[in-house]
Amino acid sequence: MIIKEMADICGVSEATLRYYEKIGLIPAVPRNVSGLRVYNQDYVEWVKLISELKSVGMSLDAIQEYMNLARKGKRTTHKRREIIALARQLLLNKITELQTAVAKADEQLANYDHALLPQTEVLVKKLAKTAVSSMYVYRKGCVFDEQARIS
Repeated sequence: MIIKEMADICGVSEATLRYYEKIGLIPAVPRNVSGLRVYNQDYVEWVKLISELKSVGMSLDAIQEYMNLARKGKRTTHKRREIIALARQLLLNKITELQTAVAKADEQLANYDHALLPQTEVLVKKLAKTAVSSMYVYRKGCVFDEQARIS
């Protein structure tokens, strides 16, 4: 199958397939006489494995390491397991960070009317007083009036 068919079957873009080959994440793909890549079912399974590993948050570097170890055979199964365990721990860390952020957002919402809203209003007024008639040069020489932007 050619690259378009492969991309459709695997649910990735053609550019992704080219990139995976370029960085050695998948083995070099044979080409036909016209120079087009010709994939077989083994490549489909390889790319699906990459997608599976990505689905648990593994970076392409980690997947590359995993695949390189896999090519070395069964003696690397413990190291490959460690890579997946590390990806899992990174996911748990991310979940903790997100739970902390949600708790903070909940706190802000609970205290919005009597804490965050008044604090915001005071800061906006303070900035408006110090920024009166301040002119700033924005990207590419565009000028804007900070006072007009605040109000």
